[in-house]
Amino acid sequence: MKDNEMRTAAKDFAAYWKDKGYEKGESQAFWLSLLRDVFGVEHPE
Repeated sequence: MKDNEMRTAAKDFAAYWKDKGYEKGESQAFWLSLLRDVFGVEHPE
């Protein structure tokens, strides 16, 4: 993933997760989404 793609993905990620749900209940989904959508990890599961 290129730097500019990562920045765009990070902005989209932050917008999606802003004020989202219960922190402890959403933590696993949050981290999996971060690794997959922002850092490009293919199968973070």
